[in-house]
Amino acid sequence: MRVLIIELKKLFSGKLFLLIIVAVFVLNAYLMFRTANSGEATVSDYRAVYSAIEGMSDKEKYEWLDARLQEYSGQHSYDFDVLHELREECNGVLTYDEYLESVKAQAQSMTAVSIFAKPDTFNYRSILKTPPAYENVQDVVPVFGRSKGLTLATDNSFTDILCGFILLFAVLSIMLYDREQGMSGLLFSMRRGRGYFIMTKLGALAVTLFGAVVLLYA
Repeated sequence: MRVLIIELKKLFSGKLFLLIIVAVFVLNAYLMFRTANSGEATVSDYRAVYSAIEGMSDKEKYEWLDARLQEYSGQHSYDFDVLHELREECNGVLTYDEYLESVKAQAQSMTAVSIFAKPDTFNYRSILKTPPAYENVQDVVPVFGRSKGLTLATDNSFTDILCGFILLFAVLSIMLYDREQGMSGLLFSMRRGRGYFIMTKLGALAVTLFGAVVLLYA
């Protein structure tokens, strides 16, 4: 543990690394802001719809959204794209059980196709493992709610790219620091050996990446 803490101190003692982290966080916030405001629909448009359906059951919300779309006109008080998007999300919640059943049915139908029906192939084994993988979420009861901010964060590919950039720079920093200081030979001769030293550095990278992911998505 002591060696791990030392590795983290060496990594975060570099001003350039801290500057890059700050720059990545600022860039991520800016890109998310641009994404959130890139469409014609505004935050107030979403708030207006959410306020109108507040207190309803999921089924009632779907019926209300569907009714507003059916009667939609250019002078409507709600944005069409927002109504359509939220109706599809609500429909996904209501048909969750049907979706799980469709996964099983699709797996069964694919095993009947000649190109996937050979038991000794990777495709066949992969198809058989698909339905059991969904058994862990059968008891999940999804609820339709205000999830736009969450999906905005988790569905943005540039956030993943920025996490990878932090990891890449952390790898370069933590692996090259000792070599630049001329300490590699001495550290590799530690009592626990080179393997322990490398595992400690990997542990420091894991902690750094975990912290970066939490902060970026938060």
